[in-house]
Amino acid sequence: MIAAVTASGADFTVRLLRIPALEQLRKLIADRILHQQHRGTARTDIDPAAMADGLVTIVLSLLMSLVQTKAEPEVLAGHRVRAVLEAALTAPQPARRSRRRT
Repeated sequence: MIAAVTASGADFTVRLLRIPALEQLRKLIADRILHQQHRGTARTDIDPAAMADGLVTIVLSLLMSLVQTKAEPEVLAGHRVRAVLEAALTAPQPARRSRRRT
């Protein structure tokens, strides 16, 4: 439903960004990022609320692009988008020490 409606114009798209369902989605994403930060699996130098807002905006933009161009989802290279999102969110792993043989 959102996809079909977003094709109807920019004014509506701006209003769409603040609907309760997307506000709830942002909160759920922010909570999940915060939980992952506490577990050490998400970067701790990012603001969960800002990232959640950005992620929702990115996903909606991709969705609108698909609807407006009538392109197939694979055109947007989903695996590459996922790689960018993982790089932005995932905590860096500690460097492994190499063992020297003496």
